[in-house]
Amino acid sequence: MGHYLEKDKISPLTDNLCAIRDFPVPNTKKKIRQFLGKVNFYLKYIPRAALLLEPLHNLLRNNVPLVWSMAAQSAFDEVKSCLLAPSILAIFDRAKQTRIYSDASIEGISAVLKQVQDSSEEKPVGYFSRKLNPTRKKKKAVFLECLAIKEALRYWQYLLLGTHFTLFTDHKPLEKFNVGVRPDEELGDMVNFISQFDFDLVYRPGVLNHEADCLSRNPVLEPDAMITSEVVKTVNMLSISEIKADQSQLPAFTNEIVDSNAIRHLTINGRKKVVISDQACTRLALRIHETFGHIGYAHMLAMLQPLYYAKNIYKIIKKMTSECTICVKNKTRTTRKWGLLGHLGPAAKPYKIMSLDTIGGLEDESSSKKYIHLLVDHSTRFAFMSTSATRNANDFIKLVSRVQKNNKIGLLLTDQYGGLTSAKFENY
Repeated sequence: MGHYLEKDKISPLTDNLCAIRDFPVPNTKKKIRQFLGKVNFYLKYIPRAALLLEPLHNLLRNNVPLVWSMAAQSAFDEVKSCLLAPSILAIFDRAKQTRIYSDASIEGISAVLKQVQDSSEEKPVGYFSRKLNPTRKKKKAVFLECLAIKEALRYWQYLLLGTHFTLFTDHKPLEKFNVGVRPDEELGDMVNFISQFDFDLVYRPGVLNHEADCLSRNPVLEPDAMITSEVVKTVNMLSISEIKADQSQLPAFTNEIVDSNAIRHLTINGRKKVVISDQACTRLALRIHETFGHIGYAHMLAMLQPLYYAKNIYKIIKKMTSECTICVKNKTRTTRKWGLLGHLGPAAKPYKIMSLDTIGGLEDESSSKKYIHLLVDHSTRFAFMSTSATRNANDFIKLVSRVQKNNKIGLLLTDQYGGLTSAKFENY
């Protein structure tokens, strides 16, 4: 239930406060700004906040060298203590409205768990941040943002199981959870885990997500730090009594293992799998197939095969997915055909065809503008440009409007970035 029970002692599995308690000392002006941005949410709870934060604000002034003094360290430690004080933190209550704010950066992933109090005020319950290993730092944004959500839910799973909550992300493509088209097995596994919780997923622009953003850029937990195992299993659709009844009809296997629940397992390629008959496998596959929306062979196999062993598991899944009436009626399974190569243009005159795209990651200590938006004419190669701190629909509309004032764009070519495929931009 989320705690270690020892003689004369009860301690929680996860430390909800370590992300703040162990927050690293800022070593650049940018990191000081990030820390102060988080603190701004709770200024009314911090006594003499202006005076207390003066040593940190002073380091941001022009012509002041970045020298971390005793006064700055003292202010930093006292502010962290304030953020961990009962006046700011709330105790988790299942009856209260629960919200999670997640974020990911090239440095790490993070989340803040909050609840709305009786006074309609939102208070934090816990903080979470974790560093990324070198392999995951190379992953795409959608993977990292999805990882931030998954790890946050795993970190607080004992609080969130059976609780409806709202999850806020600053990654627009995740708003509708449309990641199934991406051929990434690890990403698919994360989605399967996340989808078992009861929550609403809401997009929240990054400029409004300062708290989680600050923690993700200053993570605390190491990449390989063990939090807890996943309590929820994606294929937990056979009851223990069903498994026992089924296994009683099966012959004994060489090297089988019996666990504390008297459930028989086989270890195959390092994985411990529950042994079931072909009949039980058929029932389980049918439940998975219908519960998860008539998913195909590959997804079925990815969910079943790691945890269960049946003699003909591959044949059973293949037969079920290929003979399902609903799947046959609703899913097109045609062979690939040769097609003609498409040709765009040529643009006979200016403004007939234009391309819109963004260059990002340009933020530094002297400016918050980290995106350059480019609107390029195919005929003349002339480029209209604008800069901004974000890359949402409003930023793209502002740039296109400059051109549309005096010249009508015939065809606009873009990629499928969320801000460009949003209803607001399409309506414009």
